[in-house]
Amino acid sequence: MSDQVASSVEAGKAETIARLRALIEQPPASDADDPVSDRDERPDHTGGEVARQIDEAHDVALRRLSVRARTEQEMREDLARRDVPAEAIDVVVGRLIGARLIDDAAFARAWVEERRHRKGLSRARLWQELRRKGVDDQSIAAALETLGNGGDEEAEVALEAARRRVGALRGLDAATAQRRLAGYLARRGFSPAVARRATQTALGEIDDEPGDG
Repeated sequence: MSDQVASSVEAGKAETIARLRALIEQPPASDADDPVSDRDERPDHTGGEVARQIDEAHDVALRRLSVRARTEQEMREDLARRDVPAEAIDVVVGRLIGARLIDDAAFARAWVEERRHRKGLSRARLWQELRRKGVDDQSIAAALETLGNGGDEEAEVALEAARRRVGALRGLDAATAQRRLAGYLARRGFSPAVARRATQTALGEIDDEPGDG
């Protein structure tokens, strides 16, 4: 049974890569509509060493995308670390963007949705993470707008994160527990005021539990 499962997983990966390759290798619609327009201005990638480099870069890019989505900057850095020439990177990344297999705005929305509640991260921390991945400010702002009312929602997420963490602080004296919990929230990017309120509420709820006296 385990061999069958492994074979199925590998087949699924191969199918995903084949599907992505089909998308990425589709010629742009403008080529068909105006076959002469920019042809003389584009470099010739039809043969030789450059064509081999592009083909290899395609394979690397598709394998990376079959694992998880990536921003344009992440993909460029991935390929550069593998010594792919800049010219080949430009071609491959351009095709990926054209096929919408790289979409920084969509990446930002998914990143915010997933990490906001699973990791309990502040808006400031999410902004920093996405900027490090090369997402532009406009796309980040649009993604963060999906979170709703800024102040109230931020406080709720901080309290949720504090409640998940507070159980690990049982048995500590009040000052130590407060310091550690506030530090935990600060590392997730919450402001001192938001972290302080969430810390006080979460620790207060522990103190009020029956049987703690």
